[in-house]
Amino acid sequence: MLRAASRFIGQKVLAVDGEIGVVKDIYFDKRSWTLRYCVVEIGPWLEKRQVLLIPSSLNLEQDEAGLGTLLTKAQVAESPAAASDMPVSRQYENRLHDYYGWTPYWNLQGTARQNLFTHIVPLPPSRRELLDWKGLMEDKRRKEANPDLHSLREVRGYHIKATDGELGSLEDFLFDTRTYRILHIVADTINWWPSRSVILPRRVIETISWHDRWVAITITREAVKNAPTFHPEPGMMQSEAAHGN
Repeated sequence: MLRAASRFIGQKVLAVDGEIGVVKDIYFDKRSWTLRYCVVEIGPWLEKRQVLLIPSSLNLEQDEAGLGTLLTKAQVAESPAAASDMPVSRQYENRLHDYYGWTPYWNLQGTARQNLFTHIVPLPPSRRELLDWKGLMEDKRRKEANPDLHSLREVRGYHIKATDGELGSLEDFLFDTRTYRILHIVADTINWWPSRSVILPRRVIETISWHDRWVAITITREAVKNAPTFHPEPGMMQSEAAHGN
C-alpha cells in the first residue's frame, strides 16, 4: 500500500496501555530512500521529550484513531532520548536498537524487514547501566553522525528544478507500507503552472543540494505538467499544519 509520509506527522501513537505521544517528524535514509524512524514526542503523561521508533514497530496501515504499537508506555518512557534535531549519531542508533532488541537496518540482508510490532525483550539492570554509559559517550561523538539520515520536515519545501527551469517545490514522499521504501515524490507546481500537486517517480531525482535546499530532476517541465495529479488522503495534514509545532 502506498501512503503519503507527511500523513503521519501529527498522528497519535497508541501503546497497549494508553497514548504515548505524537509523531513530530520522520527520518529517511537518502541512500536507500527508506523510512528509518518516526520521531515521537512523548507526553503529557511524562515530561516532554523525543524518542525514535522504527516504522515496523508501528501500524502504518491503520491510523484513523492513531498509530498502534505493541510497546508499553513504560518501555517507550525508558528508551534512550533522542536529540531535538538532526543529526542522529550511529552511536545513538546502536543504543536504541540495543534497548529494544531490534535488528539494526544496516545488518538486514537485501529487502528483508522486521515483523510489524517487533517483540521487545526487557533489559537487565547491568545492560541499562551500559546503555546509560553509551549515552554519555555519545555526546562526545556527535561528529560521527550518520550522514545518510534526513528529516522529512526539513526537505518539504525544497525547490524543484526541471531540466528547463524551476517549477515548484517538493511537497511529500509516497512510500510502500510493506518495505518503507520511498517510491514517488509529490511536487507542487505553484512556481510555474497553476498550482496543483503531481506525482513523480523517485528515479527522476538527479541531485539534492541539502545546503541550498533544491532538488534537480531529469525531466522537463512539460513532462511534469502531464504527470498524474496527487489527491491527499482523507485526514491528511496540509503543508502548513505539518510544519507547525
